[in-house]
Amino acid sequence: MSNNPSENHRQQIGNLLHDTVSQQLTAMRMLLEKLKCRSEKLAAKDLETVEQLEGLAVTAMDQLSRIMEGLNPVPMDDQGLPGALEQMGAQTIRAYDVSCSVDVADNVEIQDDFTAGQLFLIAREAVHNAIKHAQPKAIEVCLSQQASRIVLTVRDDGCGTSADTKSSKGAGLHIMQHRALAIGGLLDIRSTPGQGTEVRCELT
Repeated sequence: MSNNPSENHRQQIGNLLHDTVSQQLTAMRMLLEKLKCRSEKLAAKDLETVEQLEGLAVTAMDQLSRIMEGLNPVPMDDQGLPGALEQMGAQTIRAYDVSCSVDVADNVEIQDDFTAGQLFLIAREAVHNAIKHAQPKAIEVCLSQQASRIVLTVRDDGCGTSADTKSSKGAGLHIMQHRALAIGGLLDIRSTPGQGTEVRCELT
């Protein structure tokens, strides 16, 4: 556990949400699934209501998961951020059949778990956006230290986007911007139609 009181407090809140609200939502979804199994006894309108409630429960669970990740985003084991990025790359390859390489320089040092967590979430969001919007064949995640700067880059060879398209994607880009600002970083996104996209977060 971190020695930083504010980080410990975030972790405690995240654990509390997991142990209470998250479990209650899971129980609600299980009950709704049981109710759906008795669909032959339900009127069409009632079944539709049950399906809508189940959809709301799934959405709430997803939103809660994002909040909890923001509070306690990365389980920092002995490998820390490099290990989390490597695991993300491997999961991306398995899930989407897309090449996802991870390169972390040996000299990178990030002592703050919150900073490491936000960098991880920026990388994951960038990878997710690439898969969702750009149909890439390959994604590269790089973490390096250049003098006093720590630089995270996520590049893909997908279809790229114009400025208008980037501004219309909404939440994902705004979330990455917010995470970068929260750790005193600058986020830069460069994309050209037909030439892929690069997301770069720089900490000084």
